[in-house]
Amino acid sequence: MAGLLNLCLCLLPALGAGRAAITKPARLAVKIEGAFSEADIALVKQIGDQADDPSKKSKLRNFGYGGLGHRVVYLHKFMDLKLRDRMMQLAREAENRAGWKGSNHLNLTARCMELIVYQGFARNESSTAWHYDGATLFTVAVMLTPRSSYEGGEVHFKRAGKQEGFNLEVGDALVWRGWNHHTVTPITAGERRVFVMELWTGVECGVGKGDRPEDSLNDLRVAIQVDNKSPNLYESYGDKLCTNWPCADAVEAEGAFKKYLKVSDIWALYILHPILSLIPTEWPICVFAKLQTVKVIKQMRGSKFVKHWVLPFLPLVVLLPLLWLCYRCCCKRRVQHDSKKKD
Repeated sequence: MAGLLNLCLCLLPALGAGRAAITKPARLAVKIEGAFSEADIALVKQIGDQADDPSKKSKLRNFGYGGLGHRVVYLHKFMDLKLRDRMMQLAREAENRAGWKGSNHLNLTARCMELIVYQGFARNESSTAWHYDGATLFTVAVMLTPRSSYEGGEVHFKRAGKQEGFNLEVGDALVWRGWNHHTVTPITAGERRVFVMELWTGVECGVGKGDRPEDSLNDLRVAIQVDNKSPNLYESYGDKLCTNWPCADAVEAEGAFKKYLKVSDIWALYILHPILSLIPTEWPICVFAKLQTVKVIKQMRGSKFVKHWVLPFLPLVVLLPLLWLCYRCCCKRRVQHDSKKKD
């Protein structure tokens, strides 16, 4: 037992040191008060009325696990260029205020332009579960509805143990890096309307397929160059390389997978890192299996039962067998060493 206790004491500092390497990020979002004038808001509403064709452009989307959805109207076919330029200016202003680095030299394009309508729910449930916007460099959201017109609707962000929350008045803008997790608290009454534009270096909305182009491998590489500490980007990159079997590039997917585990802010995945790393990388099917394991664990985290009763004990379930094997190995070596001394 003394040997097992010493082994535990040796491993805990190592785990703590590795965990400390996950540095807390800078500001997760920047609020810019009074970013839009009454005339700007009126123009967005006018464009929204033109674009709101329920049979074509108005859609119900779900974000994250457990979200109930909200209505989205795509505006790019009717967008005023001055409004588009203003949203890009807000992104650059937020970048300077927050001290975000790595993207000030990039030429930005509009990934999507949306009017998002959140309806009040009778139950205390959110219309957007925790989610992120992929390789989007900046997401800019401008509030179109007075705060007195709805209840709820706080925007929250989280990353690496850090959380931030914001309430917006009409005309205020909120800017964030697209790959950071965010959600909106339940709208319990009224209606909340937001004008949103996502900016990146990829295909301009309306040029490629769909109203909001999907992440490409190059888009994710650019985002990783901007922020090489984001677990969400590494996960998306590995998943893009190995979504289906066979993987497009198993070796590169394995590299992204390892980096994801290294910077992950999910304890269960962080603890699993040394275990899953033992699986041979020469077998591409193992890379695919590991990526699917990560997906399952993340989906399980959305369950309240799993969150409160399973995940807290998962590190112990993983660590105890490992500690026992190490202890047995140490005992075996000690017996062999003692037998050699007797001889």
